[in-house]
Amino acid sequence: MTDLRPFYAASDVVTLPSEHEGFPYSMLEGAAASRPLIGTDIPGIRCAIVHEQTGLLVPNKDPVALAAAIQRLASDPALRERFGRNARARVEQYFDRKIVLEALLRFYQDNGMIENPVSVENVLSTIGEPLAVLPPQRHDV
Repeated sequence: MTDLRPFYAASDVVTLPSEHEGFPYSMLEGAAASRPLIGTDIPGIRCAIVHEQTGLLVPNKDPVALAAAIQRLASDPALRERFGRNARARVEQYFDRKIVLEALLRFYQDNGMIENPVSVENVLSTIGEPLAVLPPQRHDV
């Protein structure tokens, strides 16, 4: 399965209660789909969620706190909408693939890892459509 947009569109919240995580692409996808986020307060997830702005962080290994966060968002459509809007704006501002690719290429070039300059447009033309830049999709709750 490569197109996860229908699943994000059908979701009210994107939740990742992980004990160990790198930088979670699923959180970026959820944010790009204008969904509020819930995740455990661990490195990686902590970078993807701005607590009380784009979603909720809960203590690691605390199922009661996780359930409370899910219940809080389940019972408050206005809060879900606000967090989802904020999450979408944040992913567009900081995690658009062009912005990330420019920073990555600059890092490689500045550190001598690329001999010849590479254009962002050239790289973007060789890769497919990203999931992290999804059009906003709404559904009735």
